[in-house]
Amino acid sequence: MKKMLVLFIVLLMLPSVSAECSIKNIGTCIADKLHDFVLDIINAPILPLIESFTFLMSAEVPLSLFKTLWSIVVYMLSFFYIFLFLYASVQFITSGHDVYKRTNAKQSLQNAFLLLVLVQASYWLYSLLVQLSTYMTNGMMYFLDEHFFYIAAHGVDNALILPMLAYAALLFSATILLLLRFMLVAIGCVVFPIGLFLYFIPPLSEYGKFILNFFATILFVPFMLTFVFIAADKLLSLGSFTSMRTLVLITSFVIVNCVLLYVTIGTLLKSFVSKASPILAKTSGAVRSMSYIGGTVAAFTTARNRPNETNRPNETQTKLGDFS
Repeated sequence: MKKMLVLFIVLLMLPSVSAECSIKNIGTCIADKLHDFVLDIINAPILPLIESFTFLMSAEVPLSLFKTLWSIVVYMLSFFYIFLFLYASVQFITSGHDVYKRTNAKQSLQNAFLLLVLVQASYWLYSLLVQLSTYMTNGMMYFLDEHFFYIAAHGVDNALILPMLAYAALLFSATILLLLRFMLVAIGCVVFPIGLFLYFIPPLSEYGKFILNFFATILFVPFMLTFVFIAADKLLSLGSFTSMRTLVLITSFVIVNCVLLYVTIGTLLKSFVSKASPILAKTSGAVRSMSYIGGTVAAFTTARNRPNETNRPNETQTKLGDFS
């Protein structure tokens, strides 16, 4: 009895307990605090990973560190504006009465003007997209349970060693991939104006489209991942899935890791292979052509250096002549 009284007094001395508990709800309040205390002890090994993961999911990427480098890139791109406007002007002047050429010239002039405006405002446009992604992600994370990423939120029996190690490994890999995404988003502040510039250049528009699509995807990938977590949270709210909490968390993080791996690394590799395969095909074709030409020249040289058999005396005919 004395031990329980001492524990009761210690709990009441805690700031969080004393601020939230009162005489009316002292029983349920102490039970909840003890549950949270045990839960923190169980999840203490993976708590730094959980905090790092949630921070990288919801934090806004600081772009101010790259603003100087962005200004240098935009300054270098500004040298090409005069050539674009001159090209559009010459195309418009030389079009004559050709409606198709005049339409293309007007389109080129319009693209040059849009390029000038968008590249100069690319930093603020990119910052707006980053803030929008952060607000949307935080809004979706608000609907998750406070202890969603914790193991054994409804009992200690679920916290088995092997599932916990698997969950920790998946959580660690997801944190690393989110850190890579965090750095790519920060670097995207510099690459984004280059993508806009390439998009409005007809021969290079495919490269610009890839850059814009890639950074738009990695910007909003945390918002898309929140749907996986909300679906898992809804499953855990059902009574039949409460005992399978660790399995549900592992499954959700497997999906998250696959998505992050594809977005951060798979997309780059896929684009590299798609762009490099035509070059490799042309290179192999050129090598085959050169080898064929080399083989033909070698065969011709060998045939030329070989003695001409038609100029040799025909020994068989001579002997037959002597016999006759």
